[in-house]
Amino acid sequence: MENDKVQSGGRPSFGVDPARLRMMRKAARLTQLGLAERVYGRLGKPTASLNVMKRSYQRWERSGAMTPETAKHLAAELRTTVAMLQGAAPDVPVNTVDQVEIRLRGIAVGDAPLLESALKGFLDKENPIRALAMSVASRLEAAQLSQDQAELSKLAALTEWTMEDLQRPIGVHGHWLLIRTGPLGPYKTELLHGVSELLCKRGLKALWRDRAGVSRIA
Repeated sequence: MENDKVQSGGRPSFGVDPARLRMMRKAARLTQLGLAERVYGRLGKPTASLNVMKRSYQRWERSGAMTPETAKHLAAELRTTVAMLQGAAPDVPVNTVDQVEIRLRGIAVGDAPLLESALKGFLDKENPIRALAMSVASRLEAAQLSQDQAELSKLAALTEWTMEDLQRPIGVHGHWLLIRTGPLGPYKTELLHGVSELLCKRGLKALWRDRAGVSRIA
């Protein structure tokens, strides 16, 4: 909730929880300067020097003091709310597929040939945008795990998110990394979609007989 108290100098007192801000920035894998540049851009001050931006951000993270407008833009960049930055209890996390769908719906299809082309493969679905969002979210989770830069670049072009945005933690299927070695075949690494696919692959007993190593990644 916004604090409308007035300081002795006549300026409105407002702030966020510095520890919460620092935690959420690190969770989003953003540097202090990187987040400051984004917020300054939203504030209409993209020409401020890097030193000014970094010093301002360090002050925000040290004391929590800032204007309500700055807090609003910080929350937007961190994909959260001002209340959360001020220490409110976390809401139920937004589903990754929902995040992607919201992003895709915010893009004008007529001005985005890549999106228009991708949607053609889902026109037979009841909700093409939702179906595409599920596909994109699944591809993104796999690309994050494997760090497939070519795939991440394609998804960045499709969603108009930056590569930095696409590295933010997500969860869709919960992938497994299967690493298998055996006397009759070469070393093999596979990226599987979730528990059911792993179990269907050969069955856990067969995997152990083949001296498989199974690691839960996400």
